[in-house]
Amino acid sequence: SSSRMMAFIVPMGEPARELASRLAVQLRSAGLSADVALDGRSVKAAMKAADRSQARFALLIGDVEIAAGTVVIKDLDSGEQTETALDSVVDTLSRH
Repeated sequence: SSSRMMAFIVPMGEPARELASRLAVQLRSAGLSADVALDGRSVKAAMKAADRSQARFALLIGDVEIAAGTVVIKDLDSGEQTETALDSVVDTLSRH
């Protein structure tokens, strides 16, 4: 359905949280629904939450991604993961 959430953002570690929040704001202002796993649970638990959220994509951000300026986009339907530049995430998700 069109009410399906587009992105569930999973920050891995403290530095990623601020970035995740900023990314959520960017996605929402582009008209894409986004939520952030912000309660500091494990990545495994956060991925379960992403599945439960019925989101189309999980966006994974950790220290490696922050350093590289990228985000890992996991298609929760196919399980496929791709790495995308942080500043093109909105464009990439808009195409779906």
